[in-house]
Amino acid sequence: MGSYREMWKLIKQDYIVNQRIILHINELGGEKLLNILKVLIHSRGFCYTFWLRLCGVEGVLKPFCWLILHHLSSKYGIQISHRMPLGGGFYISYGVGVVINGSARIGKNCSIGQFTTIGSNKGKAATIEDFVSIGPGCCIVENVHIGHHAIIGADSVVTHDVPSYAVVAGVPAKIIKMLSPDADS
Repeated sequence: MGSYREMWKLIKQDYIVNQRIILHINELGGEKLLNILKVLIHSRGFCYTFWLRLCGVEGVLKPFCWLILHHLSSKYGIQISHRMPLGGGFYISYGVGVVINGSARIGKNCSIGQFTTIGSNKGKAATIEDFVSIGPGCCIVENVHIGHHAIIGADSVVTHDVPSYAVVAGVPAKIIKMLSPDADS
């Protein structure tokens, strides 16, 4: 899927997002290995993503990484395929109960709440663009497209495409607000 160097770049992006959210930008000072280990200990979601990314690299560490990932998957109830395209800056809040179909595609800087399912009964799952926030308890069903900077409210069921900058909520999810594209900077 990639080299250790490529995966390390993605892991650093995940680390930066998780550090800001979990540790509220405390002054750890740089991206040293010790600081990454501190975030690994405090964030179940980052810990899972860290080992998920390492499983995507063919190499001598893969069997060891797979064993750790399998343990974490069982412990936290997270199921994400290491073959799924997953952009950098990925964040799982609370790190429990997340199931993502291997045919889904997730862009960079996306956050997913606990007890979320992104799945499909008929084949291909959702495509989620960059900077999307998915609230806890959401269910995104089938081959839908979620535009960049979209926000999906808690416990929503998404069965249709969501345009960029839309805030959706409900069962089934409906647009409740459109955000200004100028607000993302």
